[in-house]
Amino acid sequence: MRASRCLATFLSLLGETSALGAVAGGMRILTGVRRLPALSRRKVSENPLLPREIDDKLVPPHRRKAVHANAGLPEGATAGPV
Repeated sequence: MRASRCLATFLSLLGETSALGAVAGGMRILTGVRRLPALSRRKVSENPLLPREIDDKLVPPHRRKAVHANAGLPEGATAGPV
């Protein structure tokens, strides 16, 4: 439990940084980072993410299959950030 609190605090602080907004493409990343604390608390098995909730341009090509092709999730759901 302590590790997840530490991670949630880190993600919240990371989302407050303005440095990511200073570089080209940084605003997209900053927007995604700001959503991470809420996503890290979400239980995907109970409340799976929908494709519209994932910015696919932030998912590296080698991770797309893991995010979008999880057979254990309902049709149209995604595994979320990995």
